[in-house]
Amino acid sequence: MIETLQCRKIVKGIIKTKVVLFGFLGFLILLSGCHNISLSRQAKAPNFNILLISIDTLRADHLGCYGYKNIQTPVIDQVAREGALFSHCYTPTPVTLPSHLSIMTGLYPLSHGVRNNGTFVAGPELVTLAEVLKERGYQTAAFVGSFVLDRRFGLDQGFDTFDDYMNKDQEATLLLYNERKAEDVVSGAEKWLRTNGRNKPFFLWMHCFDPHAPYEPPQPFATKYKDNLYDGEIAYTDQMLGKLIACLKEINIWDQTLLILTADHGEGLGEHNEKTHAIFIYDSTLRVPLIFRHPGLIPQNVEISQEVTLLDIFPTVLELAGVKKEIDIHGKSLTGLLTGKENKPLREEFFCETYYPLYNHGWSPLEGLRTKEWVYIRAPKPELYNMIEDRGQVKNLYSSHRQKAEELDKQMEALKRRIARGKVESKKMVMDQETAQRLRSLGYVATVHEKAENEAPGLHPDPKDMIGTLDYLNMGTYYFSQGDTNKAIEQFLAVLKVNPNDVFTHFVLGYIYDQIGKTDLAIKEFEETLRLDPRYVSAYNDLGTVYNRLGQYDKALEQFRKALELNPDYTESVENMGVVYFAMKDYDQALKYFEQSLRMNPKNHKAYNNIGSVYLAWGDYKKAKEYLEKAHQMNPQYIDAYNNLGSVLISLGEFDQAIEKFRGLLKLNPKHIEGRINLASAYIAKEKYEEALKELEEAQKINPNIPKIYNCLGTLYVRSGKFAEAVPQFQKTLALDPNSFEAHYNLGIAYFRLGELDSSIKEYQEALRLNPSNASCHVNLGIAYFNQQKIDECIAEYQKALQLDPRNVEAAINLGVAYYAQGKYDLALQSYLTAESLSPNNLQVHVNLGMTYFAQGLLDQAEQEYKKGLEIAPTCLEALINLAILYANLAKYDQAISYYQEAVRLYPQSHLAYYGLGYCYFLKGEIDQAIEVLQKAIQLQPSYIDAQMLLDKVVEAKGKK
Repeated sequence: MIETLQCRKIVKGIIKTKVVLFGFLGFLILLSGCHNISLSRQAKAPNFNILLISIDTLRADHLGCYGYKNIQTPVIDQVAREGALFSHCYTPTPVTLPSHLSIMTGLYPLSHGVRNNGTFVAGPELVTLAEVLKERGYQTAAFVGSFVLDRRFGLDQGFDTFDDYMNKDQEATLLLYNERKAEDVVSGAEKWLRTNGRNKPFFLWMHCFDPHAPYEPPQPFATKYKDNLYDGEIAYTDQMLGKLIACLKEINIWDQTLLILTADHGEGLGEHNEKTHAIFIYDSTLRVPLIFRHPGLIPQNVEISQEVTLLDIFPTVLELAGVKKEIDIHGKSLTGLLTGKENKPLREEFFCETYYPLYNHGWSPLEGLRTKEWVYIRAPKPELYNMIEDRGQVKNLYSSHRQKAEELDKQMEALKRRIARGKVESKKMVMDQETAQRLRSLGYVATVHEKAENEAPGLHPDPKDMIGTLDYLNMGTYYFSQGDTNKAIEQFLAVLKVNPNDVFTHFVLGYIYDQIGKTDLAIKEFEETLRLDPRYVSAYNDLGTVYNRLGQYDKALEQFRKALELNPDYTESVENMGVVYFAMKDYDQALKYFEQSLRMNPKNHKAYNNIGSVYLAWGDYKKAKEYLEKAHQMNPQYIDAYNNLGSVLISLGEFDQAIEKFRGLLKLNPKHIEGRINLASAYIAKEKYEEALKELEEAQKINPNIPKIYNCLGTLYVRSGKFAEAVPQFQKTLALDPNSFEAHYNLGIAYFRLGELDSSIKEYQEALRLNPSNASCHVNLGIAYFNQQKIDECIAEYQKALQLDPRNVEAAINLGVAYYAQGKYDLALQSYLTAESLSPNNLQVHVNLGMTYFAQGLLDQAEQEYKKGLEIAPTCLEALINLAILYANLAKYDQAISYYQEAVRLYPQSHLAYYGLGYCYFLKGEIDQAIEVLQKAIQLQPSYIDAQMLLDKVVEAKGKK
């Protein structure tokens, strides 16, 4: 018999949405016109450590050592005094991920192919600084402070250790885990240094994100710098760097470590109407600090005024480390400038860009060329600045110096052609919902406009004309990241008042409306997005997710197909096709699309979760566990994998491990109600009812209107035998959710246990109205009919169950029981043999087979089946008694007695075992023993008439004797 309580939702986390992520295909070609480094293997081992510190969003002119008077940065200032400071260092792009990849490869973004945050993945073809140093014998480690540099974007290449776990102590939602304070980054790096720092030379990269907006320095910096919180973040980060240096000194490796301190870009701080960064390419966001420090390699207290770039770090480190390698890069070694052997500029021109406006807003990208005298910016409204006379880039000379601008434009185009000769061709990839939301929480818009990169610039608005709406966009993004959707909507609607045809704003409004359950408005905004831009792939994808959530599966599939017609590599829509088929219970089709998405992105932990969910739905728990464990291993912070894996472990009977998973989930997110309910389910399975009750009470505190809480509470009472108390809990579930299949199902079980068969049948029938394809419910309805002696009706239910699920062992066993009750032993035997083929080691199958063979007079076969049952479970009472009965029928009383004695030993309260043992003693003529054990049977069960009648017969026989 089957009586499975439906308590937990175990398929979770497969609904996905969002945007486009870009990655790489192709190979690296030698760059004609690039600076070349040659490397040959050297026997000499590295003899100093390398520590690269990148501080996000740090303007050089906001450090004391660069002349800023309104801040105290004693640690960085001391490093500068003990080393060499470059006063004019520039990033090739004011965007975090591509800038860092330029540091790590010595290549312009145009060449390494990563042009934006979140929408590109560094290809394995690229040669990184970590890879070269690892090959040279260095141990390599990285500790990063922002999700923007997560390993999924490819910067982990060459690192033995890559620590990118964000804010583990915070509540885990999709809007957290996106940055961690410098204190946490330094703590991780310090721990690594104490374990590994003295083993052999290392390359350690540490990234601090704190100066990035929003500016929220801890105390006392929040108070001290209350009028300039940006500076407060810098001062706080400086203090944390002091802790790291103290660690290096404590383990006696500070003076054996080459320190390079820099930033990925600066911050607008209102200059040119840009409050943050990434939109423009003025000095406010391109100029960054660059400091080198090593007492044996770098001269002290030196300031170098030549213009250099972040591209130059890569070749400089390799030359200082004595590494020579044939690599074509754009960076040039700074060693000559550092040692004083050279004093002339390293380059006559420098290229810069930002594609953030295009990829995130649909605005024009900006490209620029910097020479010693001029800065030219290519835009729909071009710009030209004389850097000798106008360092602040305030006076645009384009109109009055048109010829000079055109010369610089041609010069820039020639430089671009040289750079692009080795360009890595990038492939569009998908940004999943988690990635998009995590980037939004950092202040990045995090979507992708589907317009092509090579469209004419005139087709896109000039960012200078759109910067006025950026405040609204940024504030809307910020409010949304903080969970204040009402204020977010206000900001985005303000954008539409200025620009009613802003495609992105319509799109993001659709996304927000969908998140807060206003599906009609969501559909309206997505449709408006597509009216304005019929090629906006993300809008098709997200519109499909809305229709899927509404149960309009045909419409959902239509939208996903349109997305894939425009972009066949759009992994998100491929996966969402699987989501819809999963919802339709077409698991074969679902698996097909989930596996396709995994082939497209083998690092996609969610694809493993989704495939595991299919096997979970099929009841293949071992296969489900395999895939879900893989998802969990790939992303230990992925809550859905915790939840599903815990549910699989419950199904496998591995309750302790399930409890461990759910506890881990709740450490990440204490307010995760489903995880708390599932933890209660695991406790119930372990019969730890008090612990389960505590979890359910905690869930009620979080949200008392969740139907599953009361469904699980009812389950607890059923499992603990309090059937009458279970009923009102299931009824409360149905008051909150009248269409809850699980509550009707479980209420049917409670009524069955109370002997209220009519009510039980009614609830099962209602459950089947809601879910007619649930085989277990058909089986339970059949059991209720069986107990009403409605054998034909119960057989019909078991047959329906097997039609729905031909592998349903319980249905096959119960069908055999029904046929057996009708005396149809051949049909019973057929059902049991089917069950045996499905579950060869099922104890109940072998016991029932034995009973059927016995009824047919096939005693040898019956004996074999009972013994198989005892091999599976040597303490099985039914197998012991039935085997004893068989031997008694064969007049093998000694063997029968031995099995009855074993039954009595194991089950001293079994009146049936004593009765059978007394019968055998009587048949064998051992009257006194028979009287003794029969009296024990009657003592255990005074109403047992058969035992009393047999005892009377035995006593009579003794008197005659």
